[in-house]
Amino acid sequence: MITVVIADRLGKGQNVAKGVEAAGGRAVVVPGMGADMRLGD
Repeated sequence: MITVVIADRLGKGQNVAKGVEAAGGRAVVVPGMGADMRLGD
């Protein structure tokens, strides 16, 4: 199983997550304006 971590700053990450899950993967969405900086944590 593939896991994709998405930084959702502008609200489009939810749509990407739906596509990943529809393809059989697992999506982890990190919400908020500093999401791209928190991915490294």
